[in-house]
Amino acid sequence: MQSLQPDPKAQYRGVYEALRRMVLTEGLWRPLRGINVTVLGAGPAHALYFACYEKMKKSLSDVFQQGGNSHLAN
Repeated sequence: MQSLQPDPKAQYRGVYEALRRMVLTEGLWRPLRGINVTVLGAGPAHALYFACYEKMKKSLSDVFQQGGNSHLAN
């Protein structure tokens, strides 16, 4: 579906057509199937990532430039 010139025998001619057919044949909510698992996994992962990032940024800022905001820490 990422090809600019799809194979003439391809089932879908593009992303829009694939989504349109999916909604028409399987219902409006089919493209969103499985999003709850993604949200449940991505939410905590991003929270942990940013919490660690902010902690390390603060620690390194104190090492490079006391009480200031260091470009190296960022």
